[in-house]
Amino acid sequence: MSNIKQHYKWGFPVDTNSYCFLYLKTAFNTCAYYIGEEKILEQCFDPIRYAILENTNCDDRIESLDMLTIWRGAFEKIPDKGHYVIIESTHQGVTAYVGFYSERICGKMLLSSQPIGNYFTNMLICDWQHRNEYTICLTNNIG
Repeated sequence: MSNIKQHYKWGFPVDTNSYCFLYLKTAFNTCAYYIGEEKILEQCFDPIRYAILENTNCDDRIESLDMLTIWRGAFEKIPDKGHYVIIESTHQGVTAYVGFYSERICGKMLLSSQPIGNYFTNMLICDWQHRNEYTICLTNNIG
């Protein structure tokens, strides 16, 4: 028998725009779930809507954030390998934080720089291993 070792190298291109598209679309849909169709169709959400529709510059709209820096209490509520979206509506606009598989580093994105009137901070959690989705209101429980 031969003592020859074989090595294989396999690579694939990573399209960061498509990866970020998933985060942006998840954030947008979750925001629509919380504020309703009428509000999400308002003009202040047009830039984010068009970025999703055209699948362009999605990666320019997302920054990475360590969940433990501002959402430690919320992060501790996420089940193992759970997905989460936090929608924060304030007088400064609407911001979303999205993470999959309990990742500590989430994607933060501004959905609207204009306030929409109703202020809240809600976290949607998907515990896919137990087929369960639920909301936690963080408005008075930010930690």
